[in-house]
Amino acid sequence: MSTDSKEMSFFDHLEELRWRIFRTSGVIVLFAMLSFIFKGFVFDNIIFAPTYPDFIAYELWCSFIQNMGLSEALCLGNLDFTIINTEMAGQFMVHIKIAFAIGLIIAFPYLVWELWMFVSPGLHMHEVKASRKAILGSAVLFFIGVLFGYYVLTPFSLDFLSKYNVSNLVNNTFTLTNYISFMSTLVLASGIMFQLPMAVFLLAKMNILTARMMREYWRYALIACITLSAIITPPDVASMFMVTVPLYCLYLLSILVAQRINP
Repeated sequence: MSTDSKEMSFFDHLEELRWRIFRTSGVIVLFAMLSFIFKGFVFDNIIFAPTYPDFIAYELWCSFIQNMGLSEALCLGNLDFTIINTEMAGQFMVHIKIAFAIGLIIAFPYLVWELWMFVSPGLHMHEVKASRKAILGSAVLFFIGVLFGYYVLTPFSLDFLSKYNVSNLVNNTFTLTNYISFMSTLVLASGIMFQLPMAVFLLAKMNILTARMMREYWRYALIACITLSAIITPPDVASMFMVTVPLYCLYLLSILVAQRINP
């Protein structure tokens, strides 16, 4: 622990925390305002991009299907639904929520940095090294999970749900708020799902979990991955497979993490 942090009083720490929260909030608001101003780019090129037939995920999947010599009927992207707004202030409120969410995501590295600068002076050297790795790893895994949810889970889920119907008499018409909620849930759940190695890192540090224990229960872990995939994805084999495989790979990676912490 540094000498400066020892000399700081409780109210000095509160004052420092207040200014760090103030600066972080300012950065989030700044990016949120920019996102709000450039709404055309945000909604047309990011939010609604997975609904376009030329979305990169659909093109890559179709290229993979063709290279494997499979039927082009397995290609994705021909979505069959429309998005409507049914509330007076619905579009405006969605605009504000999306602007704030994007501002928070873009400012996330700065938020982590401010958090690190606040807590690091009160840590010992070995704790500083461990926390730096944990915070950096958590941020990187979160962004990878968000990208996975956006480019993999969302396109496959939209393709399945937009084409599924119980009768030809029923047309799929989704509300704007429902679409935004569905998409954000998949992306957020994917980001949280990718925190598994960090959770194992902390549990191994506290001697609650070991690599040997994880290797012994690999069958139960596989069942848990399949069950979780069935919960957060539509009930089709392709979507479940696309989630189960990376999730179980994260479990195997977590075994290596636990092994490194407690050899």
